[in-house]
Amino acid sequence: MSDPVSRLSPEPPSPDDVPQWITDLVPIADYARALLREGAPMLAAAAGIALIAPQLVHSPAPWMVAVCGMLGGAVALRHGGRARGHGASLPGGPGGTGGADASDGGAGASHPAPGERASTSRELRAGGRTGAQLAVLDILLSATGLAALAGMLLAGSDQALLIAVISAAAGLTIGIIGVAVLELVGRRGGRVMAALAAVVTVAVCAIAYTVAQVRLSWWWVLALAVAVDVAGLLALRAGHRADREAGRTVAPPDDTGPPDTH
Repeated sequence: MSDPVSRLSPEPPSPDDVPQWITDLVPIADYARALLREGAPMLAAAAGIALIAPQLVHSPAPWMVAVCGMLGGAVALRHGGRARGHGASLPGGPGGTGGADASDGGAGASHPAPGERASTSRELRAGGRTGAQLAVLDILLSATGLAALAGMLLAGSDQALLIAVISAAAGLTIGIIGVAVLELVGRRGGRVMAALAAVVTVAVCAIAYTVAQVRLSWWWVLALAVAVDVAGLLALRAGHRADREAGRTVAPPDDTGPPDTH
């Protein structure tokens, strides 16, 4: 007679029962988690400055915008636009052991960042890499915005919530635009990265100066939200195209076994 407990226990789901969107989401989440681990030191530094600065300055708004803007730009420059440089060379990908991309001239190619090692070209679907980067930017800037809010509330600053939201939105806008530009450019050479770093610095300084000179309102938040949405869509489309060109999307393995040669 069969065991009643075994009859009541549900059978574990087979791989065929798992929806495809979950299968695609898992490696993206793994990649995003690796990016978060790598970005933890930057987040700690930015959050620490956001907590301390309001206690030391009379007008914290430009400082909060500068901190969030530099964080967004740093994350974008660190991870954006890596598909074409490492499309065929990630460990576990079609190339095998993670050598240099053939299109970059072998030994002259740069090596993937630690976050890039988290997922292989067999796992990440086209556009998943960029989507994970945008999600990580959102998480890091939201956390920094909360730290800025806490610091300004402790300092008794006026419009603390509005300044914190504008700062986080400004940093997110700069970061997403940086990712979009790097995906469109498709190159991470020394001159390109130096030029983009200079542009990010000038943009952060310009926004911080503007915030210090004008009267802040929630219309700023609306304008930045629209900019984030437009830049995010552009970055996702550019990243999807770059991933496809780099060959990161690999067809699922055939489980039917090797073809019969007889």
